[in-house]
Amino acid sequence: KVADDLEELQRRALLREVDEEVRNDELKALWKKYRFYVISAAILALLGAFVFEGIKYYKQEVSAQDSIAFTRALNAAVAGDVTSARVDLEAVMKDRATGYAELAALRSVSLLEKEGQSEEAMALLYEIRGTKDFSEPARNVATVAIAQRLMDADKPDYAEVKKLLSPLAAEGSAWKNIAGEMLAALPK
Repeated sequence: KVADDLEELQRRALLREVDEEVRNDELKALWKKYRFYVISAAILALLGAFVFEGIKYYKQEVSAQDSIAFTRALNAAVAGDVTSARVDLEAVMKDRATGYAELAALRSVSLLEKEGQSEEAMALLYEIRGTKDFSEPARNVATVAIAQRLMDADKPDYAEVKKLLSPLAAEGSAWKNIAGEMLAALPK
């Protein structure tokens, strides 16, 4: 019986060894067949991660630079140096890569009006409203500002105001209340 058990153990060990060799050969064959794809996938994943991180870093750098320029412009405007403020705001607005571009454009409107350049301010508001480079909220702020200026004009264009504000007064609009009140203030 001991001899039979020993023989059985040896047979099992031999089968295990043969089984391991077969598995190793199968794995080697799979690796040989698919190694190019595995290595390519790994390289692409690494490359994708590097590109993603590079883009993220670039956007953070641009945002930081725009933040500094925007703050410098605000400080210059408070100090009364409108020319320097406008130069910094225009630099921030130029690339329109960050939200600071929208803030800079809207702040430029107030600086233009402060300098008595109402037509230029209105043109900038129409530019903000008309471009997809700016977010919908920024375009809506510009629309409300245009409508307000049209209402306050010497010869108000109420038809244009109604045309501008009607979409903003629609149900579900974040601007429904403001636009609705402005529309209600129009003469009948």
